[in-house]
Amino acid sequence: MTYMERLNQFSDYCLQHKISSREILLFYALLGVCNRCRWEKVFYVQNAMLQMLTGLTASAICIARNGLCERGLISYDKQTGEYSVIDLEPERKQSVNTKKTTKERPVKEAETDCKSTGNNPETLYKVYKDKDKEEDKDILSPASPSTDLFTQFWEAYPRKTAKQAALKAFRALKPTPKLLGIILAALGKQKQSDGWKRDGGQYIPYPATYLHQRRWEDELPDDDPVPPEPPPPVVVTPDMDVGKRIFGPNDDPLEAIP
Repeated sequence: MTYMERLNQFSDYCLQHKISSREILLFYALLGVCNRCRWEKVFYVQNAMLQMLTGLTASAICIARNGLCERGLISYDKQTGEYSVIDLEPERKQSVNTKKTTKERPVKEAETDCKSTGNNPETLYKVYKDKDKEEDKDILSPASPSTDLFTQFWEAYPRKTAKQAALKAFRALKPTPKLLGIILAALGKQKQSDGWKRDGGQYIPYPATYLHQRRWEDELPDDDPVPPEPPPPVVVTPDMDVGKRIFGPNDDPLEAIP
């Protein structure tokens, strides 16, 4: 069995069973070490190396290791510290070529989908793909009352990047015409600021970031005050008396005496 086949096998297992994130991290790390050891049945790896590969603490690795052993995914010898990765031997040996969705699903929803689809990974991929299409269709639906408000925001915003993400962030604000007016007023000032004009607008935040962080509430720095003009220099000439050399040509020396 190749490395990719092992990965696909474990991916199918994760779809059908509830498994913690630290167990997933540890299994992938052990699978990578086993691959480097040319698929030896038994191999050794230090806990320090596993901590570096997974980012987990020593106690978290111990818990994850016990969980993987109970599931029958690995075996571990406490005396020698040696591991072995166990072949899952799936019930269905068919390749799944459908692209897996990248959106995360809640555990309860995934378990419900597994029951309704008979734990078939290929069917699960199709269910998730259909749900993603429905969500995207709902987000971009022109019937939403906030769509017109977003259109005004999008036309006014100088950086046209990641429109769908910006629309999600905009709807999360539950916008009103009053809020849109405040945002557009702030945009008018921010577009004229030096920070947004610098390097061709390179430092303008993405629209979704602008909305998530409520950047229209940022305080713009005040304009630098114009420094006063320096006084004219005093030119000392040989025919100037001592008082004027000290106090200046237009000063009265007697006024400086208390």
